[in-house]
Amino acid sequence: MSKKPRSDSPLGALPEDRQRAIVDYMRGHSLTDTRAWLRKDGFDTSEAALSRFWSSWHLREAVNEAKNDTEEFLELAKKQFPELDQAQLDQFGSAFFQMRAIKAGDAETYLALSTAKHRGQMDKLKFEQKEKQLELEREKFEEMKRKAAERDEAKKVIDDQTISPEEQRQRLREILK
Repeated sequence: MSKKPRSDSPLGALPEDRQRAIVDYMRGHSLTDTRAWLRKDGFDTSEAALSRFWSSWHLREAVNEAKNDTEEFLELAKKQFPELDQAQLDQFGSAFFQMRAIKAGDAETYLALSTAKHRGQMDKLKFEQKEKQLELEREKFEEMKRKAAERDEAKKVIDDQTISPEEQRQRLREILK
């Protein structure tokens, strides 16, 4: 697995055309030769940094190519299957993009996408579970309120000295149904 270049990488901070020129030079030269060539231009870097730059460049290119292919695929899918909703198209696009990553031998991108997809599914399940739990809590709360109201009403009946014990029992039966 290639390391991600540091965000403060001098090679990664170069303009796109300069980065492309370095990659083109690297295609026909060793890391040592490339380092010497850059040093002549006043740019000092390590072979390890060049290696990471090379890997990240190609990974970025592969991802961009897969992204473009996926967008073309989705446009075609929309035309061919207009009945598909956006969620279904997103699923197809994700599967297509992952397939492209596998074919390109880009296990890192495939793993990242699979992990993100799995994490998204897990987050959705957790959210649904939390919603169900909240609904149960609401139901319990409503039941507790109902029972509290029944107890208050029953207490009023019991405390009412103006009605007979038989009438109290009758009212309590009605309240506590």
